[in-house]
Amino acid sequence: MPEETTMSESIERLMERRRSLIEKMRKLEEDEKKIENDLEMADEQIKYYRALIKEMKSEIAPPLITRLLDAIGGR
Repeated sequence: MPEETTMSESIERLMERRRSLIEKMRKLEEDEKKIENDLEMADEQIKYYRALIKEMKSEIAPPLITRLLDAIGGR
């Protein structure tokens, strides 16, 4: 009989370990989804700011170049 108790306890420990691992995997999958969403949002922000920088350069750069050329007498 002691073998059955030991076997039963071992099985119970293994089942508990299995449940624990399944729960940890579920939490990791949730975290992974959150991280993927955050990365998508960061990518969108990067695209927005790159476009904004490009637009600002096109609006600001020509007048700045003109002023610099005027300042050094290049026009």
